[in-house]
Amino acid sequence: MAKAEQAVQAERATADTVAGQLDRTRKLAQSERARADAAREALAKAEQALQAERTRAGTAQDELAKLAPAERAKADATAAEVERTRQTASAERARTEAARAELARAEQAAQAERSRAESARAELARARQLADAERARATESHAELARSQPAAPEPVRDAASEQSQIAAALANWAGAWSKKDVKGYLAAYAKDFVVPGGQSMRQWERDRRARIVNKKWVEVKIQNLNIKVEGELARASFVQDYRSDSFTESGSKILTLVKRDRQWVIRQETGAQ
Repeated sequence: MAKAEQAVQAERATADTVAGQLDRTRKLAQSERARADAAREALAKAEQALQAERTRAGTAQDELAKLAPAERAKADATAAEVERTRQTASAERARTEAARAELARAEQAAQAERSRAESARAELARARQLADAERARATESHAELARSQPAAPEPVRDAASEQSQIAAALANWAGAWSKKDVKGYLAAYAKDFVVPGGQSMRQWERDRRARIVNKKWVEVKIQNLNIKVEGELARASFVQDYRSDSFTESGSKILTLVKRDRQWVIRQETGAQ
C-alpha cells in the first residue's frame, strides 16, 4: 500500500514535471509562432516593397526605352554636325593656306614687276639723256655746217617750188590720216624720225597704228600753213584741226622736214598730237 502510494506520488511528480515542460513547450511554441507571424508579416511587407520597386523599375525601363532612341538620334545628329563642322573648318583652313600662298606669289611677282619697272625707268631716263645729247650734237653740227658754208641765195622760183612740194606732202600726210591709211601715213615720216618721249620707232609706229585703226572715222585739216625752207631742211607751222568719233582737238603744230630721195619727209614734230 505504501509502495503504491509512493509510485502514485512519483507518477504525479513525473506528470507535473511533464506538464511543466509541456507548458514551457507551449509557451515556446506560441513565442515561435508570434515571431514566425512577425517574420511572415515583415516578409509580406518586404515582398510588397519589392513588387513596388519592380513596378517602378519597369516603368523607368519603359521610359528609358522610349527616351533612348530619341537621345541616340540627337547624339547621332550632334556627332554628324560636329563632323561637318570639322570638315568645313579643314576646308576653310586649306583655302586660307592656298590664299596665303597665292598672295605670297602675287607679292613676289609684284616686287619683281616693280624692280623691272624701276630698271625700265632708269633705262628710259638714260635713253632720253642720250637722245637729248644726240639731238644737241646734231643741232650743233648743223649749225657748224651752216656757219662753215657761205649762204647762197636760192632763186625765188626754187623756194616756191620746194614749198609747193612740202605743202603737197603735208596734204598727202593729212589725207592718209583722214582715210585711216596707216601705210601712207607712216610713209610720210623719215626713217630716222625723232620719236618724242624716248620711245623706239617700232613702239611709236605701233601706238600710232592703234590710234588710227581703232577710230571709226578721222578727219584732219591743215590751216594757216607757213613753210620756211633752208636747203634740205624745212620748217612747217600750222593749225591742225583733228576730229574723230571719240575726240576733237585743234592746236598749233610744228614739223621739221628733210628732203630724202627727192621727197620731203617728217623728221621731227611738236605740238598737237
